[in-house]
Amino acid sequence: MKRGGPLSGHPILEVLHDGVWILDSRNITTYVNSSILKMLGYSREEMVGKEPFCFLDQRNAGILRAQLEKREKGNPDSYEVEFTARDGRSVSVLLTCSPIVKKGRVIGKIGILKDVSERRKLSVLSDLTLMLTEELEIENLLQKIVDTAREIIPSELSAVYVLDEKEGRTQFFKASGCSINDVMPEGKGLFSVLSRGEKPIRLRDASSHPDFAGVPDWHPPIRSLLGAPLLKSDDFIGAILLANSRIGDEYSEADEKYLLVLAAKTTIAVVNSRLNDSMKKTNQELMRLGKFKDDLSYYLLHDLKNSLSGIIINIRFLHEYYAKEKLDEEANLAVNDSLNAALRVQQMIQDLLDVVRLEEGKLSLNLERFTPTELLEAQVKVLRASLNEMKKNLVLNIPESIPPVQGDKRLFQRVMSNLLDNAMKHTPEGGNIHILAAVHGSRNEVEFCVSNTGEEIPIELRDKVFDKFYRVEISKGMPLAGSGLGLSFCKMAVEAQKGRIWVDTPPQGGCRFVFTLPLSS
Repeated sequence: MKRGGPLSGHPILEVLHDGVWILDSRNITTYVNSSILKMLGYSREEMVGKEPFCFLDQRNAGILRAQLEKREKGNPDSYEVEFTARDGRSVSVLLTCSPIVKKGRVIGKIGILKDVSERRKLSVLSDLTLMLTEELEIENLLQKIVDTAREIIPSELSAVYVLDEKEGRTQFFKASGCSINDVMPEGKGLFSVLSRGEKPIRLRDASSHPDFAGVPDWHPPIRSLLGAPLLKSDDFIGAILLANSRIGDEYSEADEKYLLVLAAKTTIAVVNSRLNDSMKKTNQELMRLGKFKDDLSYYLLHDLKNSLSGIIINIRFLHEYYAKEKLDEEANLAVNDSLNAALRVQQMIQDLLDVVRLEEGKLSLNLERFTPTELLEAQVKVLRASLNEMKKNLVLNIPESIPPVQGDKRLFQRVMSNLLDNAMKHTPEGGNIHILAAVHGSRNEVEFCVSNTGEEIPIELRDKVFDKFYRVEISKGMPLAGSGLGLSFCKMAVEAQKGRIWVDTPPQGGCRFVFTLPLSS
């Protein structure tokens, strides 16, 4: 195809809004329409006679070269590529390229270029918005914002500064396009103009403005300038500026609109970051107070435990004395009730201390191989007299074939003791309590069950029963007895031994607590 062939210079091509680019068989430009010239800023003489790769960076040139080779053999196709304009800015275009065929032979190519720079800008802004939701480190955000500002509003320089909330002095200052050797003076220059009003400033020649204070020797000269204030509820908290437009001699109204969007996003970023910092400080203070409270409670519980031990010793002495002297039954009963009450309080204190240790990972475990059958039989033997007096039945169903498990024997006994105590409280007179055990080989664990024929726990409350101090209301607004610590201790103790625990309802009704321990390897 000769330069200036049959398609070149056709009047209809010159009035098209989209760009038209025609190449010969050697990929030499033979024609570009006016839209291409306006899009990239070159003259027709600068483009005709050259390969299109001259107007692309290395990466985009490789993309275009590969696509042109494909087009010689195929149908029209569209893809996005970034051209480099005469002023150095990147222009994103959607390029549709088709081969020009004559008598079955490809003699050239024609490309239709649609400027999608605006779409590209919106995409960049969308990415920035996403980052604002994920990143709360203010300095990283501000640097990303000034870099993005230079990208979507082509400029040589960009900067943002944010004032301290209390003293009104510069707290953060970030720039793009030059190294920072100094902080912008406060209350002077064009920054001060933005601080006095709510509107952006757009100057063709910044030096002609009466408030222009010049720039340091190390700073690049400033020609055109675009700036917008950062406003939080009408309060000035900083400003964002761009200098030296890379598209013409001055910034446009469209550039100003984009900067206002960036200013709004910057304000949101600053407010969110400060809110996050405030929440961090509040959380740190709450954690400090919480630790102080926990430490104080821990020491108080220790003191209570020691004092209570003395009381229990004295009550036991009185109990034995009355027993020997055979004093009246009422006094003996009072002493016995006092002893049982003191022992319950002592157990509550011990449970709470152990829960704290388990939460902090400070409760020492003695993990070993043991057979649970003997331990369970011993516990049941101790409870028989109480159960007979309460007219409640206890059935122990532990197969002889139950293998050893891996765990802490002391914790295992306390978990079973808590679950049995819970079952005894909530089993009606004449009711049954069952202790079962079974091997789950597929999970390499033994499952222990403690069930009773009392009322079942509603499904929606079954997870909550393991929370500290939580007591379930199952009927008539009456809470379950106890401190709300026993089951919480059971959950943490079982999980500390690599087991699981849950509550459900057995087929025959009632309530069933189940926990597992791993088989001993």
